[in-house]
Order: sequence, then C-alpha cells, then structure tokens
Amino acid sequence: RSGPDDPVEAAKTALEYQGFVGIKLYPPLGFKPIENDNPNVDDVLTRLYSYCCSKREHPIPITAHCSWSAGIYSNEHIPGVNDIKTYYREMASPIHWEKVLKQFPSLKLNLAHFGGLGEWQARVGSTRYAENWADIIVRLMKEYKNVYTDLSYHGLPTTDLAEEYKTVLLQKIEGVEQKVLLGSDWYMSRMQCELA
Repeated sequence: RSGPDDPVEAAKTALEYQGFVGIKLYPPLGFKPIENDNPNVDDVLTRLYSYCCSKREHPIPITAHCSWSAGIYSNEHIPGVNDIKTYYREMASPIHWEKVLKQFPSLKLNLAHFGGLGEWQARVGSTRYAENWADIIVRLMKEYKNVYTDLSYHGLPTTDLAEEYKTVLLQKIEGVEQKVLLGSDWYMSRMQCELA
C-alpha cells in the first residue's frame, strides 16, 4: 500500500533480474488476500497472482503470513473498530485464500506458520477444539495441488507440551505430510530459547 508506484512491476524486476525466487505477503499490515475495500489493492494483488501463475511450468511461490498469534499489525485507525489487533489479524485468515485459490487454482502458496503458536497452544491444551485456521489450511492443502504450510515458530517443541504437540500435529497432518515445510523463523525461536 505504501511501496513503489507499481508493486507488481517491482516484484517482476526482483524476480526476473535480481535473484529473488518468491514473494512474501503479510496481510496484517492492512490488506486481505482478496476482497479489500480499496479496489486498487485488489487490482495489484490480482495482477500479482496472475503473474505468479503465468510461469506455468514453475509457478512463482508466494509465502503468506497465516497466524493468529501475536505479530506485526497495521496501526491505521478504522472507524468503528476498537480491537485493532484482532481486526488486522483476521486479514491473515486462510479462509480469504480459499477465495483466491478458486480464481487461481495453480497458485503456489505457502500458508506460513500453520495457524500459529497461539492456535497450537490452544489445540494442544484442550480435548475439545473447534475448527480453526489449521483445519482450513489442511483442507486447502488437500484440495489444491500447490498449497503448502510450514511450522515456523510454533515454539511448543521447547516446552513441557512438546510430546503432546508432536502427537496432535502428526494426527492433524495425516495425508498431507509431504506438504508441510520446515520453517524456523529462527530469530523468533532464538529469542524464545534465550528467554527459557
């Protein structure tokens, strides 16, 4: 929203001439993957998805922040919105990507963080857990050939919940194990280890 005049052209230059290999999107900075109030934002995103899919043999990968844990958010005030963090966090929901994938089924997409540390803490610590982001991500991985997730900064392997986390995670990814990527988010993990 505040970058170059034409973000898609800037991305093309980075990918085609400057050695970049993919795109990272961070919706909580103030945009949904689709159906934004600002049509200019949707235009840019639609052109980006189209460009990424145009490389049919090797689609250009997009990694998207997909976590409801604490993170970075836009601080732009929205009239009538009191809980600004929740408002912007919801922009990262995988349910928005379902709408994108219906239009661009060949999009190569990594829904980073697999729902995030907060969701997995709640899931591991409860015997009853309502469908949430991880469930949606698994469904999208099953429905779309090029949809993946990663385990970056779940944080639970360094806690007393490590074994329970492992059991719950292995149950959840059954059938899509090959689509779960290793992601470290190393600087976040390092901070957690230093605080432990």
